[in-house]
Amino acid sequence: MLGKGYVPEHTHEALLNYFDRCWEPGSFLMAVLKNDLMQASFRADHINRSKLPEIAAWVYHNAPTGSWGSEEIIRGWLNKNEHQQEYAKRRFMEVLASDHAVN
Repeated sequence: MLGKGYVPEHTHEALLNYFDRCWEPGSFLMAVLKNDLMQASFRADHINRSKLPEIAAWVYHNAPTGSWGSEEIIRGWLNKNEHQQEYAKRRFMEVLASDHAVN
């Protein structure tokens, strides 16, 4: 599971929508995912601006392989490339396993 850590709730939700549903992120998260932190700082709301280092660190440590780094990579993810499809399979299996877990 991709825990949110110190990422603001609305930003964490938008990241999960990008990873899980292939929803195109807004300009702030697009800049973060492109690793353009200067643009991200200009596009951030007052909450995200103060948390930008934590958001960048979260993406670095938690974002699925092949989901960030350049505009080309992001476009591939949005178009459900092989990295996104593999991630979707893993997430489906995680959900299935958690639904059948014995408590």
